[in-house]
Amino acid sequence: MPANSPRRTLSLLDSICIIVGTIIGAGVFGTAADVAGLTPNTATMIGIWIAAGAIVLVGAACFVELTTRFPDAAGGDYAYLKKAFGQPIAFMFAWASFWIVRPANIGLMAIVFAEHFSHIAASLPLIRELPVTVVKIGGAMLAITLLTSANLLGLQKGKYTQNILTLAKVAGIGLIILLAFANPIGDVTPQATAAASTSDGFSIGSLWLPLVLVMFSFGGWNDVALVANEIQQPKRNLWRSLIFGVGIVTLVYVLFNISLAVGLGQDGMAASKSPAISLVETALGSENFFAARAKELVAALVCISCLGAINGMIITSPRIYYAVGRDYEALSFLSRWDDQRSCPWQSIVLQAVVTISLILLCARYENIFMVLLIASAPYFWSFLGATVLSLIVFRYREKSDGEHFRLPLFPAEPIFFAIVCAGLTYSSVTHLVSEGHLLVALAIGGLMLVGVVLGMVLKAGVAAKPK
Repeated sequence: MPANSPRRTLSLLDSICIIVGTIIGAGVFGTAADVAGLTPNTATMIGIWIAAGAIVLVGAACFVELTTRFPDAAGGDYAYLKKAFGQPIAFMFAWASFWIVRPANIGLMAIVFAEHFSHIAASLPLIRELPVTVVKIGGAMLAITLLTSANLLGLQKGKYTQNILTLAKVAGIGLIILLAFANPIGDVTPQATAAASTSDGFSIGSLWLPLVLVMFSFGGWNDVALVANEIQQPKRNLWRSLIFGVGIVTLVYVLFNISLAVGLGQDGMAASKSPAISLVETALGSENFFAARAKELVAALVCISCLGAINGMIITSPRIYYAVGRDYEALSFLSRWDDQRSCPWQSIVLQAVVTISLILLCARYENIFMVLLIASAPYFWSFLGATVLSLIVFRYREKSDGEHFRLPLFPAEPIFFAIVCAGLTYSSVTHLVSEGHLLVALAIGGLMLVGVVLGMVLKAGVAAKPK
């Protein structure tokens, strides 16, 4: 392998921690109550989380074939889209990732971190005297800056940070699960959770919205493709990291929601602004130190979860821009790889600058989290669906060497997952319009048009490198 290029330094544990740490952010803590309120009974509620895990496993299986088919591809989705549909589509994916999808997802996790960190530090005079917006924006910028700095020290520092944060958040959620089963008040017996419901206004179609919320909580599982060419023993570890990582998250999510139902009951979940906090307060009572600190304890867990998700995206996202820099001479500065630190340091810095700028631009919105989420979701889901469909192109255009994983029910898996992505894209767009964020939608649409023009202008500058 040439100098100043990615090297295979990530172990199986490292890659699993990247997947688990990136997926488990603030989503599961924020969506559990909404999903409980949108479903008629506990069986349906848990079934939605299991179904989402199964859907993600189908997508992960598709990515197993993609990553094992092209284990040395730089840039993950970017490389697959380029090979299947051509350079313009791949460039638009990278453009959307750099300006919209990745900054928005890092930014919204940073905002949630800052909001919960303010609960922990509320007793500090300096924090207490500052305006809420300043604490929120300042805390988000601080989290991004510190984690970016950790990753600039090198991939070793970044992956150790990720492993520690991932193990800490899983352990914290495990503690909440144990507290619930030690003090059950809800009822999850088959009689109490009949799968069918005759409640007014309920239909199978009404399950679409809770599925969208749950699928958001599973976001980030495909990021392992971005470091596929840095994983040791790829033929063995790529499929293991994807399947084990998604499987672990699904198990954690299902057990977490069962524990909330056991500890609070579904009605209690739906009525609570923070079911995790309510569960800890209920389980520990009200007459001891730990119960009094329940909000701080859960807030600390959410902070750790957010930091793990942010760090995972900071590790993986710059690998997209590194791949773009290798293809376009005018953008070659993005592909400058620091061999000593095993990272594309300029791409890491630029990603942090764009993310902080986006947060500052959206600071005027009261609910920055939702604005960033609904603005980026259509692009995330549409390109993810296109990436999975690239498998069909590869299967029918290229002869297999038989050395990589092959989907057993092909083409059912990529078609099914692409249909789900199309539905989520449509739902995201309609929600963006219904919430009245037309100005945001138009601004992002204009930015994408700039990307289309730039992609055409830069086409002649694609570097001619040997295959």
